[in-house]
Amino acid sequence: MGRIAAELADHVVVSSDNPRTESPEAIVQQILAGIPEAAQADVQVDRARAIMQTIWASLPEDVVLLAGKGHETYQDVGGEHLPCDDREWARLAMLLPQVKGVSTDTRRIDTGELPKAVALARPWSRIPSATPSCRSWCWATPAWR
Repeated sequence: MGRIAAELADHVVVSSDNPRTESPEAIVQQILAGIPEAAQADVQVDRARAIMQTIWASLPEDVVLLAGKGHETYQDVGGEHLPCDDREWARLAMLLPQVKGVSTDTRRIDTGELPKAVALARPWSRIPSATPSCRSWCWATPAWR
């Protein structure tokens, strides 16, 4: 999978899909083993974060291909089906500008900042399935660790 992606794409971002009971990091390493060292490849195990970061880093003329999940709206992690819809995360990334920081003073929010009340929301809570969720702070994490 990694070799084909590297052959056909200008840039590859490797992320998790349905790790089930396997380590997501081990799966990523197996994919990376097929990618030539000269290829441009980034790793972001958190799928939601990978989708959002990739879309935010793309240029208007770029094509971003989200491969792997297709129509599935969940990730199988340790036997638990966690809500995760690639389409919803992509939509969210296109609607929200990249967050530069989190404002703790709700009376003043600078350009590119996210209000603290939104940043503290828990995307992985049991919330309506129309809301994207992958157990991720993705857009509310200013440092992108």
